[in-house]
Amino acid sequence: MVDGESVVLRVTLREQADALPVESVQIRDTDGALVAEIPTTDAREYRITIGSPPHHGRLGLIAEDEQRVEIDSLEIEYHCTPTE
Repeated sequence: MVDGESVVLRVTLREQADALPVESVQIRDTDGALVAEIPTTDAREYRITIGSPPHHGRLGLIAEDEQRVEIDSLEIEYHCTPTE
């Protein structure tokens, strides 16, 4: 989403009784570089600034357990342009 002069990725975490224990969520760019790491013990909603509009790309979100083992992953593609 575009928030003022920045493109912001909003990540909302929800607890589920039957879910695997996720310790953190890593956000990585297409080159594998770490953009941000979200601990799952604090807030349930995170806003991470990823650039200025217009901004387009792909990010990988990787859920890890306390031993840093990948539990699940998701890739998102985004296209953010300012609205007038």
